[in-house]
Amino acid sequence: MAQMCHWIVTNITLSSSAAEGEEYVLTPMFDELMSYVPPSPPPKTGYHRYVFALLAPSSSITTAAIDTSSTTITANGLDLKKPKDRPHWGYGKVGKGVRDWAEENKLTVVGANFFYAENEKQ
Repeated sequence: MAQMCHWIVTNITLSSSAAEGEEYVLTPMFDELMSYVPPSPPPKTGYHRYVFALLAPSSSITTAAIDTSSTTITANGLDLKKPKDRPHWGYGKVGKGVRDWAEENKLTVVGANFFYAENEKQ
């Protein structure tokens, strides 16, 4: 399985605003460590799975430390290392990827979701 880094953002914050009588609006703010590259599976390769993983510092993940009411996940002071390349997250080996990068940066998965995409020229 080949993993590709499509996007890394840090310091995720949601701010909300709603004037009286208007719709409630959430505005995401974040810093990009790796700029966004949209899904683009090659033709005739079938479905590709794209995974969104939410990572947090390993050392601060305990049941007592998780605040579900918080709207901020911060990377302040983590000194995250940018992957060397997008394919295989810069490790150059099939099977290497986000888990290796997360471990190297002392991060752990706290949430995930995925979707499938296929090139229209099948």
